[in-house]
Amino acid sequence: MSRLKVVVYTGEFPSPNDPAGAVFTERLVRELGAHADVTVVCPLPWSPALGWLRGRGGDWGISAGVPRHMTFRGMDVYYPVFPVIPWLSRLFLGLTEALWTFSLMRRLKKAGKVDVVNAHFIYPDGVAAAMLCRLLRLPLVLTALGSDINVYAGLATRRVQIQWALRRANATTAVSRALLDRIRALGADKARLHHIPTGVDQDRFSPASAPDKRRLRADLGLREEGRYLVFIGRLHPVKGLDCLVDAIGMLHRQGGPGFHTVLVGDGSQRQALERQAAEQAPGCITFAGAADHDRVADWMRAADVLCLPSRMEGLPNVVLEAHACGIPVVASRVGGIPEQVDDDNGILVPPGDARALAGALAQAFERRWDNGTIRRSVQWADWKVTARAYVDLYRDARTEGSLQP
Repeated sequence: MSRLKVVVYTGEFPSPNDPAGAVFTERLVRELGAHADVTVVCPLPWSPALGWLRGRGGDWGISAGVPRHMTFRGMDVYYPVFPVIPWLSRLFLGLTEALWTFSLMRRLKKAGKVDVVNAHFIYPDGVAAAMLCRLLRLPLVLTALGSDINVYAGLATRRVQIQWALRRANATTAVSRALLDRIRALGADKARLHHIPTGVDQDRFSPASAPDKRRLRADLGLREEGRYLVFIGRLHPVKGLDCLVDAIGMLHRQGGPGFHTVLVGDGSQRQALERQAAEQAPGCITFAGAADHDRVADWMRAADVLCLPSRMEGLPNVVLEAHACGIPVVASRVGGIPEQVDDDNGILVPPGDARALAGALAQAFERRWDNGTIRRSVQWADWKVTARAYVDLYRDARTEGSLQP
């Protein structure tokens, strides 16, 4: 049988302007390369140079200066742009993407570079890919990550498009069982739904010995003997960081918190969070900015506890990576997080409940955790296993061929 030719179609992929973004997709593509010839198509938004439009609801400069085709970290990646007028075109992002990437996808098919399309993030990328695969008669595998279903499927006009794409797919995967249940509730064919969690680099994300932890802390500018809570991710309202700052503020007013918090990441909420932290928890929180994936591992291995107070999630890799490092997780009871976090490796709280979060954080730092038990809870997560599961679906989809609506 000839070697598979796969196009991974997604905006959730790193670029020269966002090198630390969506590293989980990058890692999957690397592992897929052992089984298939993979081409990445990463559509990037572009908006007109009109001042009153810019800054309204998105990072429209992300495509500026990015080559349309390049070898990015050893991978064959296309970065087509598609026009977006904030607020006016959001309902039609899938269609706009499809129109502006059709010629590229047609060229890839004519060049024999695509047997199967795997679209990650169902709206808008999966909807666009479903349109393209219908026109080009290509089999399609969709991958749901979280807010594409948790948020967009709750909006009527986008839900209709998502449901259409789900019917068009040979297979749909989800990173958590909770997310798969939500897709099933949208009317997707149960026989075509598959739970494929993301993997973890178990070598990079591993427990640090006491000397290593001290060395890492010194390298990161932290006190070697301190106690540290870390958040890693986008500084975005969905991550619930305002609730975390409230919780730290409560502990501060009670004479605590007894640990220092480091927020690793950047995003639209940073300035507001910095003001909130200065008012409610002065001196208790450091904003470290964005970090590449190697540095993320250093932050986790240097920390004592990870916090993820999100209002909604799929099954975030940051939870799995923290457990691989042997540190407990304090997180919201949302999405697929309860599938991984239990009494032996963390504490769950209701989303948006600052008082409960403050109590859980205090408890997490008081308790003596078994780091070996925590790490064993995530030994199942392996990128090689994840990649093989996808390849099996690709082969089945190639055999079945394009589905007609």
